[in-house]
Amino acid sequence: MAKRQRRKSQGRSLPLGASIAIIAILAVAAVALSYLAFQNLSDPNPEGFATTNTAAPESSIPAPAESEEPDAPPEAPVSEQARETEAANAGEQIELVAQSRLIALDGSLGVRADVGECTNPGSIEFSTDGGQSWTPSVAFDATSATQILRILPANGGTTFVVALNGECEPQIYSTSNNGTTWNGPLSAVGTWYLDPASPSTLGAPGGAKTIGCEALGLSPVTDREVGVLCADGSIITTTDGGTTWSDTAPVDGVMALAYSKQNLLAVANGDGQTCSGMQLLNLGTDGGTEQVSCVEMVNLGSVAAGDIAAAQSGNSLVLWVGENQHISTDGGQTWL
Repeated sequence: MAKRQRRKSQGRSLPLGASIAIIAILAVAAVALSYLAFQNLSDPNPEGFATTNTAAPESSIPAPAESEEPDAPPEAPVSEQARETEAANAGEQIELVAQSRLIALDGSLGVRADVGECTNPGSIEFSTDGGQSWTPSVAFDATSATQILRILPANGGTTFVVALNGECEPQIYSTSNNGTTWNGPLSAVGTWYLDPASPSTLGAPGGAKTIGCEALGLSPVTDREVGVLCADGSIITTTDGGTTWSDTAPVDGVMALAYSKQNLLAVANGDGQTCSGMQLLNLGTDGGTEQVSCVEMVNLGSVAAGDIAAAQSGNSLVLWVGENQHISTDGGQTWL
């Protein structure tokens, strides 16, 4: 019995040489695994081990270069009059042009004109109720007058008009019956006028006067006190009939000069804060301005600077803006 047990125990054990061989193999395997692990740790991006966020798959559409930008949708065209209107409603200076409208008052008599051009004659209308209603002067169309440069109404007297004739020369035309019949023409020498063909030279009572800007508007209060609107939006004045002139004085938002025998007035767009619309300004000879009145307007429409004119006589004020007319009989406190 004892011999059988020994044989069974001997069958379970390995020979010494085999055991040594197995130990050697395991040792080599351990060294190999340690080497591979070290290599993986030393590689910043080992294959099969993501150390950063996985990159998104590339698009099949190539990305534009950094300097390229997607095309912006085309802007709708904006008319010049629309730009002027937007600027006017914002209280900004707009591009100035020569006046295509003139209006003047003397008491209840009103005279207004579409200026026209030398090759396209203007037209004149008269009012006997302070501008409430107007009657065209058909007889004026039969004269040799073309472009109208200045109007001087006289209530109960003779109204004078300075206009170019068919040869584009300044002449004086007159009527004593509110445009029913006309006299003239006579030479315009000896009176104030602005000929657009020579905007740096003014006709004046003492002879032609050269000024330091291109004039777009002229407003004689008297023969000696005169204001000139320059193309850059500034105003120059004289108090001695043009012998000397003031320095140019910029006026914010100015659009036209007004007719008045009392004050040197200008029409300017509102500042958008104290006045949303048009304002009448009293211009001082020292370059200062004082608001006489504000005419509130929600929308000026497509009115250009040249389509604006104003006049004063006593407490009566008339503001002509495009196709609309505004009248005040209390010095600008209220408007109709």
